[in-house]
Amino acid sequence: FEQATGVDVVVDDTPEAVTISSFDPIRREVARRAMEKLVLDGRIHPARIEKLVSDARKEVDRIVREEGERAAYEAGVPGLHNEIIKLLGRLKFRTSYGQNQHAHAIETAHIAGMIAAELGADVAVAKAGGLLHDIGKVTLPLDLLNKAGPLSPTERTLMQRHTTQGHRILSERPELDPVCALIALQHHERADGTGYPSGLRGDEIEPFARVCSVADVFDALTGPRPYRKVLRPYDALELMRREMLHHFQREFLAEFVLLLGERRAA
Repeated sequence: FEQATGVDVVVDDTPEAVTISSFDPIRREVARRAMEKLVLDGRIHPARIEKLVSDARKEVDRIVREEGERAAYEAGVPGLHNEIIKLLGRLKFRTSYGQNQHAHAIETAHIAGMIAAELGADVAVAKAGGLLHDIGKVTLPLDLLNKAGPLSPTERTLMQRHTTQGHRILSERPELDPVCALIALQHHERADGTGYPSGLRGDEIEPFARVCSVADVFDALTGPRPYRKVLRPYDALELMRREMLHHFQREFLAEFVLLLGERRAA
């Protein structure tokens, strides 16, 4: 079973207790489903294990595709290629700093679209870029993404590669607006030049990437993180205004503050 699934299985002394261990959440899900079927079936031999693991893998592949389609639908981003849909679906099984990347992608798309609408910019491009901004994280080691504590300098450099990897992935898709690839590349650039991967400043940064950086940081601050409490929207905006204002284009952050204020009043 371990060879077929690529996971470690630990049989507990507790009756009917089995622990499935793997850094890869998709492998864990395949193994969990196959194990449940195997226990119910009762025929534990190599051929049966291979068949049930194969069936479980197909089920998980279907779930990945459906979750990718759901993300695109909920974000209002139609027409994505099947390969991008699959990558989006894989985000359902990935966390980064304790935050589920599938939910983060959808929420970032919504927020980026709202800001773009207030600015009179292309909402469709903002939503697509927001949805796909972290797609490069599917290429990163899972033990890095799942690390609860602070990253070492080497780990931080590796984590930063998700921007260039995302740019590479999206640049290969001719059906996407090229701005989406730039958003993936530049959403961690900062107006004062302290961002990555290129240390761009101000107007050197693609405007839609600046919009998505506001959306990305706001959702990260209001989402669960293992090392701090979840911030309320007002508190997140206050933190962004007080400590991070030099990171963002002030006009975009100001529009978002006004937008949330209007919605709260309504």
